[in-house]
Amino acid sequence: MSSPESAERDRLLDLAADYVLEFGVSSATLRGLSRALGSNNRMLLYYFGSKAGLLLEALRRAGLRFSGIAHLLDLIRDSEIPLADRLHGAWDILADPELVAYHRLFFELFGVAAFDSEQYRPLLEGVANEWADETARAIAETGVDAELAETLGHEIVAAWRGFQMTLIGGGDSTLVNRAARHLTESIIAAVEPIT
Repeated sequence: MSSPESAERDRLLDLAADYVLEFGVSSATLRGLSRALGSNNRMLLYYFGSKAGLLLEALRRAGLRFSGIAHLLDLIRDSEIPLADRLHGAWDILADPELVAYHRLFFELFGVAAFDSEQYRPLLEGVANEWADETARAIAETGVDAELAETLGHEIVAAWRGFQMTLIGGGDSTLVNRAARHLTESIIAAVEPIT
């Protein structure tokens, strides 16, 4: 059973996720957020430490609303599934049209973070490393040299990010999906002779 304090923090976090998914983050101020959430600056700072802390947690909470995002890394890590199926499946999750609002928020917050790298270090480090590292690890498990696996992991995640941005901008989803499939198949072809 959660405490009243924990329940209030969760309530505020759910409201914050609603807010940022609808309105974004670039013009968000602590005062504006506290007003929108029915709270005050002091309480938001108490629960989240800073505006950046609140926004990072709101992004995470928003991601949990989309089951695909919440399980994407689990899919990539699942060595019982062939690598090609994991990579295609990961892209299928990312390409889901229902995720456009989440992707828009993610890239907007990433842009804000680029101007304030100290406050948003957890996001920047996660974007720079986590997905690429997990993808590289999945590739390396097939017997590929660690350095090549690292290169390919970063290559595919960077391409996914670019494809996501194209979809956010209203790009042709058929073409983007075809490009994502081609990239995955090229990577699989590069590693299959090694495995």
